[in-house]
Amino acid sequence: MSLLIAVALTLGVAAGAQEPEQAPERENKVTKVVNSWSKHFQFHGYMLAGWQYREHANPSNEFLINKVILFTDITVIPRLTGRVMFSVNKASLLEAWAAYQVVPEFGVKIGQFKTPFSMENPYSPTVLELITENGLVTQHMVMGADSLMMPGCTGRDIGITVYGSFWRGRVNYDLALMNGAGRNCSDINNAKDFVARLSVRPVSMLEVGGSVIVGRGSHPSMGGRFKRNRYAASAQLTTKPVVLRAEYMWGVDGDKHSDGGYAMLNLKNVGVRGLDLAATADHLRARGVVTNRVSAGASYWFYPGCRLQLEYSHSHAYHVGSNAVYAQVQLAF
Repeated sequence: MSLLIAVALTLGVAAGAQEPEQAPERENKVTKVVNSWSKHFQFHGYMLAGWQYREHANPSNEFLINKVILFTDITVIPRLTGRVMFSVNKASLLEAWAAYQVVPEFGVKIGQFKTPFSMENPYSPTVLELITENGLVTQHMVMGADSLMMPGCTGRDIGITVYGSFWRGRVNYDLALMNGAGRNCSDINNAKDFVARLSVRPVSMLEVGGSVIVGRGSHPSMGGRFKRNRYAASAQLTTKPVVLRAEYMWGVDGDKHSDGGYAMLNLKNVGVRGLDLAATADHLRARGVVTNRVSAGASYWFYPGCRLQLEYSHSHAYHVGSNAVYAQVQLAF
């Protein structure tokens, strides 16, 4: 009997001694899985929310959620990557693409992504200087503000592009074939848009470039199918205290012509660290209507990717002036 009790006690002590070791073992397995997945998936997101006053709008002022965006960057192997981006507040897919970087000078991307036209369109709103984000001409030419150019596309389309860089990133190019119908849309005709963009950095602080879209649109007001071309010339000077960017664009829609440009000045860390001041001047002439806009604003970066913004804007179109005030908070991770 005493022998049985001794054996039982021995087994109990052994079992008790093993139990604390099982928890770390399970934790190690979970850690390995998490580390394995983190090598292949990185999750990011941002939110833009605020208030706006627009003089001739109804209602003239309101609180609003501008954007809630979530996206995942996927790395299968270092050269094979992808992205899935979703707008939560609009319940809409923004991007879904896969890319294979063969060498720095040559890569291929296929799916839904930002059309590589102009210098400004590929930028994320989280790095653009003002709450109004893009210039009037950028919105008209490629972002869908014009009903003849992929309405509501947010500058995105479905297609394939080859891209690359030479001379340690001093020369970059994109050559793309796109549907020309915009994001989440089937093609509207058998023609494809040809898009090309070239940027050159003669010195590290200066970037100059040009881009073009040659394609065909389809719209009842144009009698069906029509020629739809876009051209852009761009330049940006970047130093620690100052960023200066300017672009001029022109477009042809059938027999209708449009053109415009903007100039943007951004002063970094003015007075205190994290405080940026920006101002832009915009001009757009489209279908006989001239619109001019001047904007000025401030951004305070209180954490990486996070800032408070304030902006005043005055626009003039149809011989009528209009004032607007915007305030916004940006949170990003």
